[in-house]
Amino acid sequence: MSIDGCIAGPNGEMDWMVGLSDDKIIKYENEFIESIDTILLGRKMTDVFISYWSDVIKNKPDDPWYEFAKKNDRNPKSCFHQNIEQIKVDR
Repeated sequence: MSIDGCIAGPNGEMDWMVGLSDDKIIKYENEFIESIDTILLGRKMTDVFISYWSDVIKNKPDDPWYEFAKKNDRNPKSCFHQNIEQIKVDR
C-alpha cells in the first residue's frame, strides 16, 4: 500500500519492480496471497490490475506468476472511487 495510492513513477514507470521473477519472491507471494480475502483497488488501478492478471491466466500458463494469478483471480475485489457511475470493469 502506498499513502498516495500510486505505485508507479511520475511517468507511469514500474522499473522498481525489476527482479520480481525470483523464485523466493514468487514462493512468498504465493503463500501470502492465501491470507488475503479481499483486494482493495482504486479506480485507476482496477482495470489494469484485473486485466493484467486475467491475461496471465488466459495466455501464459508457463509464466512463473501463473499460480499466483489464479489465486489472485479468486479473491473478491473492491474498487473505491468518488463517483460510482465512472467505474467500468470488463471481465
